[in-house]
Amino acid sequence: MPVAIPHGPTSVYGYRIGNLGYITDAKELPEDALRAFRGVDVLVLNALFRTPHPTHLSVGQALEVAAKVRPGRTLFTHICHELPQAAEAELPDGVGIAYDGLKLHL
Repeated sequence: MPVAIPHGPTSVYGYRIGNLGYITDAKELPEDALRAFRGVDVLVLNALFRTPHPTHLSVGQALEVAAKVRPGRTLFTHICHELPQAAEAELPDGVGIAYDGLKLHL
């Protein structure tokens, strides 16, 4: 199910595929988008930097979105080189950083 998501001044799509939420280019999630993703087992979500960005979620903003969606597990993607996998230790339980070759069993 495609879900319109703000990406700066334009709109892109996130997708709900069964129990998977896939949002890789969001700046925010309006309430209707949050409702569309609530209850997913896994939420794949962009978290570009630790600091705010004009068209992408920061780590803090992505954590806020995840808290509102309440997935079983959240995986950050569309991250920059300044956010290494070592940063995963700083994230709350149930939140991690996606990586090339990651396989999910849904």
